[in-house]
Amino acid sequence: MSIYENWKAKYTDGWKLELQYWDDLERLAQRSRKDFAAFVGVKPDDQVTISDQTLPIVELGSYTDNKFEPRSAKGLPRAGRELEVALRLNFLIEVDQPQKVQHVFTFALTKDNGSFKAIDRVDFKSEQFLVPEFTNFFSHLTQSL
Repeated sequence: MSIYENWKAKYTDGWKLELQYWDDLERLAQRSRKDFAAFVGVKPDDQVTISDQTLPIVELGSYTDNKFEPRSAKGLPRAGRELEVALRLNFLIEVDQPQKVQHVFTFALTKDNGSFKAIDRVDFKSEQFLVPEFTNFFSHLTQSL
């Protein structure tokens, strides 16, 4: 094998490993959405209608500049060797007038030495609604990786 062929093979193998790395994280992000839906007691495809807009109850996306953006797993932002993931829980509460509630949970997924890791992006010290429940889910997620 020539030096050229040897280098080409090494680069090809490297790119295959890199693509597999990101494919694995994207599949894990999609699985996290499904697991979170099951955790909160809904089916992954369940939807809610809010202000004439039909949304998934558990939605996958990104969260930057205090704004949630729905995205497919392939469209999630990457930071270094981490895939930035946001899950939004959409629901309608019935009070005097129906109120739209959307709560976003964020975490990063990475893979180190063949093991997946989830890194929380939630301030667990805050007293926000649903943070204790997300703490429980996050513990479940990291144990299942």
